[in-house]
Amino acid sequence: TLFLDEIGDMNINTQAKMLRALESKTFQRIGSSRTLEMDVRLITSSNKNLETEIKNGNFREDLFYRINVVPIQVPPLRERKADIPMLVDVFLEALSKQSSEPRKTMSGDALELLQQYPWNGNVRELKNLVERLSIMVKGQTIETSDIPQPYNPDHAGVSKRERRWLFTMDSLEDARTVFEEEFLRRKVDEAGGDIKSVAKTCGTTVKYIKKRIS
Repeated sequence: TLFLDEIGDMNINTQAKMLRALESKTFQRIGSSRTLEMDVRLITSSNKNLETEIKNGNFREDLFYRINVVPIQVPPLRERKADIPMLVDVFLEALSKQSSEPRKTMSGDALELLQQYPWNGNVRELKNLVERLSIMVKGQTIETSDIPQPYNPDHAGVSKRERRWLFTMDSLEDARTVFEEEFLRRKVDEAGGDIKSVAKTCGTTVKYIKKRIS
């Protein structure tokens, strides 16, 4: 089985090569002149309307009809919010296995809060948030107070009093540490919990960010 994610983002030249490979059931590796045969079951996905992309000249019509054999429409997360508790449960279970840490849970109130959010970033945004919470929350249960903005409008973030406290420190090193931790937390929040993208933007590593904000 060959799964091509976000095929709507594939450029026109690559689309032509993909169509040729699907029709001939052959391909050549880069840098090789040897022709290889293939026998695959193809599954593709796209968050774009490919018929609209065809009209805009961004997607080949012949490739669309070649891959559009059994179309399955998956509604966005905002239209199936009842799935959120199940998805959170799946993500927390997977994260527990990856980290070999005890499995965390999310309270009913916290799940209800997440079901009120529009989720423009779809399931990926939810997954990133759950990963971020599983790292930062020290207890075994994720509560509403643990969920940051914009998912939780009542989350106050860092208060003015806490910011003033930063200037009462005598050690520059301690102040830098506190600032860095808060800076990274905010960047992760702004990125919807996507620690990898924050690490790339800030010029550091995922491991370092997790260490600083945990």
